[in-house]
Amino acid sequence: MRRRVVAAGLAGWILGGLAGSTGALEIQTVANGGQSVRLEDLLATNVVNVVMYHAAWSTESVGELALLTEDLDALAGVRLLILDVVDARTRLARDAEVAKVPRFSVYDPTLHLVRSGLTLAIEVAVEVRSLLNAEPGPARPDR
Repeated sequence: MRRRVVAAGLAGWILGGLAGSTGALEIQTVANGGQSVRLEDLLATNVVNVVMYHAAWSTESVGELALLTEDLDALAGVRLLILDVVDARTRLARDAEVAKVPRFSVYDPTLHLVRSGLTLAIEVAVEVRSLLNAEPGPARPDR
């Protein structure tokens, strides 16, 4: 239980810090107790949309969120939609077939799904940069 509390605290700290971010990355968080959402109502046109299925108690999810926002923060034309699945039993997790968090999906500016099932921030960053024709991000040491 202690691990969940710490991870939830880290997620809140990261997301709280992002609200005041000065970068170009647009972020929207949906935390509705894991209820169903209409993804098509949440995606934005004319930008690359990254959907992150996230759970605040997951240290992996929190870590990947921190890495992803660091990588994408300076890129214009990117929107990060964070959906809090709460756990695998919620309606949102079942509807999206999320068995493990984090899980990412990337949509192009015309809202076509480009990649789904990604679990690492670096995979997402590479996909987004390729859609934007942007230069690769900074090299990261192995974790």
